[in-house]
Amino acid sequence: MGKLQSPLLVKLSPDLDYRQLDQVLEVIMEMECAGVIATNTSTNRMFPGAKNFENGGLSGRPLRRRATQVINYVYRATEGKLPIIGVGGIDDPMSAGEKMDAGASLVQIYTGLVYKGPFLAKRIAKALATKSRNWF
Repeated sequence: MGKLQSPLLVKLSPDLDYRQLDQVLEVIMEMECAGVIATNTSTNRMFPGAKNFENGGLSGRPLRRRATQVINYVYRATEGKLPIIGVGGIDDPMSAGEKMDAGASLVQIYTGLVYKGPFLAKRIAKALATKSRNWF
């Protein structure tokens, strides 16, 4: 297969088990993808805080723990060689730092912005800038 001509980020599902993640990561590394986005929304309603009566993909706070687990797994499985965009349940500086500490290179926020407003990004950026780890 070999290296891709254009940069490609692969978005991972929080619903994948570790065996499935290993299979996907093998292809991602073989294809020399630019990185991963961990994680996407879930169709599983078994996460704590999930509302079983809602339709569509589950996102936000209910995915926080699982997203962090996937980020850490990907980081360890790839020995930190694959850039990871951490997503899932980031709604304050602490949850963003949690993703970075798990191995994320960058974080992406959405649901947190909906509930906490546009200044959330600034609060997170300022907090991450004061940490000692060089994330960027």
